[in-house]
Amino acid sequence: MNEKLIMALYLLGTLFLISEILLPGAIVGTIGTILLLAGTYFGAKAWGMPIALTGFLSSLILCGVLFYTFLRSPLRKLIFNEESLAKEEPTSELPLGLKGATLTALRPSGKAAFSVDGRERHLDVLTEGDFIEKDQSVKVLRIEGSKIIVSREL
Repeated sequence: MNEKLIMALYLLGTLFLISEILLPGAIVGTIGTILLLAGTYFGAKAWGMPIALTGFLSSLILCGVLFYTFLRSPLRKLIFNEESLAKEEPTSELPLGLKGATLTALRPSGKAAFSVDGRERHLDVLTEGDFIEKDQSVKVLRIEGSKIIVSREL
């Protein structure tokens, strides 16, 4: 196989793996991996296995270094929502008997909205086994660790 084509397989495979950082979803990364493996296979036939593996490992190391650098750069905000990674506020501060409304059906778990200190908080909640439909009033019965147990408000 032509040396330029083998180098193109390595280069395209590396570029596809690098672009996987910005386009997560595994499709681009899978294509990049296949291109790198094809480059390694044809490189082994043309130049021998040690040189082909060196090219393969060099490409993977380059992708790893760029990914590591990307995670520490301001560009990571393009991918990661920093607010969603923030620690959730402790639920132990919720007063018992606090009233809220279900955002999803509770079967027996789901989400409910509560107004705490003038802010609406969306929290994961559990019932005691009951099924409660969406948009129903609920109240906090008790808190067990990080679990918020609610019941239907009558």
